[in-house]
Amino acid sequence: DNVQDCHNIKTPVICREGNYHTAGGIAGQINKTIKNCSNSGDVTVKGSFKYSNCGGIMGGSQSGEGVEIDNCVNYGEVTGKEASIGGVVGTWRSLSTFSNCINKGNVKGKGNVGGVIGQANSKSTINNCANSGKVSGDASHTGGIIGLMSRNNTTLENSSKLEKCYNTGEITGKYYTGGI
Repeated sequence: DNVQDCHNIKTPVICREGNYHTAGGIAGQINKTIKNCSNSGDVTVKGSFKYSNCGGIMGGSQSGEGVEIDNCVNYGEVTGKEASIGGVVGTWRSLSTFSNCINKGNVKGKGNVGGVIGQANSKSTINNCANSGKVSGDASHTGGIIGLMSRNNTTLENSSKLEKCYNTGEITGKYYTGGI
């Protein structure tokens, strides 16, 4: 159930079509732990659907506790035709920890595009992450670390936390665009 010390060395990952896209340089979707992994292959989702869920390390996670991503690096370019595109993870839906991850590849998508995470939901802690790649979004919510950070309800204690993260990459978006 856990993925550790895995490396995709310059092997491209391409998701061509389908009704629900989830593509990553290491895993499309996993609901446990990914540690000490790296990707240097380009990751591309070409099909059209509301969310592309495309990431340099992992495409997306489902809701649930105990999911952890730690000490992962993406060097490859990550491109999705639609939304939820991230340098490390496209969609992060877990009530868990995301830490010590770096994106150095360029990231391109329509909306919810982030240098590290495209879209982060639920009560998670995201800390000590960085982006140095160029990030570009053709629609809303583009950011150096996270494209869109949302919560499932209105209480602050159920919000995600973003701590000790930085961005040095160029960010280009249509609207709702930020450096972090």
